[in-house]
Amino acid sequence: MPTRKYTYYDYTISLCPECLKRIDAKVVFEDKNVYMLKGVQNMAIQKC
Repeated sequence: MPTRKYTYYDYTISLCPECLKRIDAKVVFEDKNVYMLKGVQNMAIQKC
């Protein structure tokens, strides 16, 4: 099983910064920072 650089924390709803659609997002911890991983079909996963 591959390992990831982050630790999954929670799931939430967010907005796509490009098309403003409601999308699913993961809240993750990575290198002492908190990020949201989110993406829309036909667009890349974004780390915000």
